[in-house]
Amino acid sequence: RAGCRRQGPFTVILVEANAFLYQMARRIVVLLLHIGSTDAAPDLVARVLAGRAQDPSAKPVPPHGLFLQRAGY
Repeated sequence: RAGCRRQGPFTVILVEANAFLYQMARRIVVLLLHIGSTDAAPDLVARVLAGRAQDPSAKPVPPHGLFLQRAGY
């Protein structure tokens, strides 16, 4: 599950999963930032996941500002 919201001057992106691949959250964030800052269609996420579009998140965002909020077991 993923979601975005504005919180004052910040954009908060929450990503929840039962497991993560290496740099997965950072790649999700850069893909969402790409969609939000360009005229890319929101369905780009589905097309990237299906392998039908080039992934603009080839280079993940730097880890600055990203943190683990909670881990559930």
